[in-house]
Amino acid sequence: MMGGFHWFDLFPCLFFLPPILIGFFWMRRDADRRGQPGLLWALLTIPLSWVAVLVYLVVRAFSSPTAAR
Repeated sequence: MMGGFHWFDLFPCLFFLPPILIGFFWMRRDADRRGQPGLLWALLTIPLSWVAVLVYLVVRAFSSPTAAR
């Protein structure tokens, strides 16, 4: 069968889009405020998806908050 809408077509959008949005809107700002390279963290969400978000949360939990430079 060709054409038509299939629910599994939404899977890539639901799996890859949220971590990229989280990375570029929340992680970047939060990392910058903590003195970490925010843009690097945000860019890591593109190839690593949810893994980058989880790693950032672990690193964030074990690092102390610092004032912005």
